[in-house]
Amino acid sequence: MQKTFLVSGLTLLLSTIGYIQNQQPVDTVQRAFQSFKIRYMKTYNKAEEAFRRAIFEQNFAKILAHNTERKFTYLAIINQFSDLTQDEFVAIYLTYTPPEGWQPSDEDVVQEGVKPNDSVDWRSQVHVKNQASCGSCWAFSAVGAVEAFFKIVKGEDYSLSEQQLIDFDKAKNRGCNGGYPDLAIKYIATNGVDPENYYPYMAIDQACADETGSIKNSGVQSI
Repeated sequence: MQKTFLVSGLTLLLSTIGYIQNQQPVDTVQRAFQSFKIRYMKTYNKAEEAFRRAIFEQNFAKILAHNTERKFTYLAIINQFSDLTQDEFVAIYLTYTPPEGWQPSDEDVVQEGVKPNDSVDWRSQVHVKNQASCGSCWAFSAVGAVEAFFKIVKGEDYSLSEQQLIDFDKAKNRGCNGGYPDLAIKYIATNGVDPENYYPYMAIDQACADETGSIKNSGVQSI
């Protein structure tokens, strides 16, 4: 397995360097990779560094190609995922599956007398958070929904604790190994959740420091 990993990494590295040499100076890529490691505190052993750099170089080339075309409405940039392949990203961050037996509701939910906005930019309403390398998207989804509920219904701004859910909501949720947002919202309705500044996010599974919190929603309904 290790030999396969090394050979695959070397093949990817050589093919990528050949591509980069035809597109961008190698020292430009090297500086970008070093800056990436420093900014996102990336450390690798020798074999993995060659493998990760090869992936980074391919992603870097895609970023440059995307931004050069100038036909899109956004710019691509280097971020904390730039040393991952697409398959790795999917395996780590896009693993949600509904609970067994789950069915979407066929009930129509209508708010009378409410005119919808043409668009809503939630970045101006609530903070955008980072789950890091912990598979806690379920906790962020639940907390984000509850934060949005309080913002819409009561005009109150909260930044709530995802870490508290990771540490204690263990009935069917699995901390950094995935979980279900609807179950987490039900947990908050029953047990409450603390503000994030009281129970900060650590991006790891740890012993629960506080079972109950001071803020609760009234429940959750699937639609």
